[in-house]
Amino acid sequence: MFECEECGREFKTKSGLISHLKAKHPIPAEILEAEGTGPRPVREKVKAALKESEKDMLSMALKALGIKRADVMAHKVYGDRVVIIEGPVGYKRVFVLEA
Repeated sequence: MFECEECGREFKTKSGLISHLKAKHPIPAEILEAEGTGPRPVREKVKAALKESEKDMLSMALKALGIKRADVMAHKVYGDRVVIIEGPVGYKRVFVLEA
């Protein structure tokens, strides 16, 4: 049995206890964020990991297409390709990732 430390109610499963805690005894978001366990720090970690992945994909595309970083006007990284606008006239180049 899993017992709620707040009210003493017992549950047969851990997931039942977790659902109860979320519904009846939620932890304020300010406390979660201050402790670094809330949704914001997790979201920031995911964004940072995605940004690193995008940098890696852009570097790979630049190398494969033979483009210097200084010649890039804009770029967009998608899941399966990298689109690069090469300057100074805005020539569009696409690097497709092989599956």
